[in-house]
Amino acid sequence: MVKNIFISIVLTSIGFLAGYIVGGALSFYFVGKLSFVGMYIVAVPLLFNWLYFKKNWLLNYGALLFIGATLLGLASK
Repeated sequence: MVKNIFISIVLTSIGFLAGYIVGGALSFYFVGKLSFVGMYIVAVPLLFNWLYFKKNWLLNYGALLFIGATLLGLASK
């Protein structure tokens, strides 16, 4: 139980950082413009994450953080 929560927190943190890095890289590449292709690339793994970890709310929260961080990275020029 505790191990699962710890793994979830680690994955959530990695997801947040990865989302920010991916978003920042996309915003740098596309000069601050939102790339729908980039968002689909981000969304596909998140969809698999949601399907696989449906019962794990921490990972779903991590997926939301990943999306939010990606948008934040895209928004920051």
